[in-house]
Amino acid sequence: RIYRLPPCPAYDIEGMESWLESMAEQGYFLCKDGFFAGIAAFEKGTPAAVRYRLEAASGSTSIWSDRGGIPDEEALSISEACGWEYVASRNGFYIYTAADPAAQELNTDPRVQALALDLVRKRERGSLISTLIWTAIYPLCMSSGNILLNAIMLGTWLYLLGTALVAWAALSSFVKVLHLRKLRSRMANGESLNHKKDWRKRAKWHRAEPCLFLALALVWGISLFHVWSTAVTEENVLDLRTYPEELPFGMMESLIPNGTFQWDDIGFGNTIEVKSDWLAPQVISLSQIGSVS
Repeated sequence: RIYRLPPCPAYDIEGMESWLESMAEQGYFLCKDGFFAGIAAFEKGTPAAVRYRLEAASGSTSIWSDRGGIPDEEALSISEACGWEYVASRNGFYIYTAADPAAQELNTDPRVQALALDLVRKRERGSLISTLIWTAIYPLCMSSGNILLNAIMLGTWLYLLGTALVAWAALSSFVKVLHLRKLRSRMANGESLNHKKDWRKRAKWHRAEPCLFLALALVWGISLFHVWSTAVTEENVLDLRTYPEELPFGMMESLIPNGTFQWDDIGFGNTIEVKSDWLAPQVISLSQIGSVS
């Protein structure tokens, strides 16, 4: 077996079909249920002109769905009668293959295929709306309404990276919906799909994009955990009474210059933490507990 990152997204029906057929011409055939975590598995064989077709799934293609992500019995029977075999599923599409060049097409009318594609397009549109909502409320959820202050406390670069990842996901969803909309419009007008599309044009980017997104998401997750663990363990928190530097603001004892200040050691007060951020060269978090008389 060999494993490959697909050079095009699942919703690029023409690109996926063309890529799978070009792999078969090199002697590599998609394995049964050959997609896992975005990676395709192929078996080595004798090079042949094998056809592949992507069909919009009527329901979820997740392994947790009612049928484990495979087509229903009626769809399987119809495809087998036409000379096509179900191979795998990927992100809302079923993948069929036919070794017989004389096997009739699963869909001879693009308009019928356009109707089936509507189901996938509606699901992706719902996903886009959810992503856009998260894009809007993410800064508020992370900041309790005070975006600037919480960006400084969390770390501006970390806050911006999280926002960029959410925006990236929203943009990817938008591109997917736009592509499906254009494809559906073409098929609704009776235009047949191009099964020999040049998938190499943007192959490098499509292979690099998920890896880059995953790497950045991993960096964000690890960094967020580090910030959280540092806060929990109070790694950078010092005793206020032993802090040697002069503070740029007044303390409780300065409320009454000629009075008496008494420290109170009950609770978690009398601590100071000093750090820096892109938006603030010096960030001081201070807690003082005591009484003046």
